[in-house]
Amino acid sequence: MDRIRLMGNIRRPSLDRVRELAAIEHMTLDDREAAELSTLVDKALGMFDTLDTLPQPDQSPRYRERDSGRPATAEEDPYNAFIRRCHVAGAADGPLKGVRVGLKDNI
Repeated sequence: MDRIRLMGNIRRPSLDRVRELAAIEHMTLDDREAAELSTLVDKALGMFDTLDTLPQPDQSPRYRERDSGRPATAEEDPYNAFIRRCHVAGAADGPLKGVRVGLKDNI
C-alpha cells in the first residue's frame, strides 16, 4: 500500500519554535501557554499518524458515464455562480435519482 508521506515524518516544533510562530501572529506566550500549545500541536500532528494506519479508500469513480462539461449559459446561471455544467449518469435508482445537484468546486 503506497503512502503519501512517511509515518511520523512531520517534525514537532520545539517550545522556542512555537513561540516564534506565535510571535509571527503577534502573540506573546508564557512558558505554560507555549507548552500547552506545543502539546496541542503534537496531538494534532499525531492524528495524521493515526490516519496513516487506516485502510486506503477506493477512489475509483463508480459512475464513469459523464460529459466533459461546459460553461453555463446566462439563462442557466443568472447569478454567475457556476464554473461548469455537466451531466453524470449515476445509479438507476436512489434518493437523488432525477435531482439536479450542485457541488462546490473542491468536492
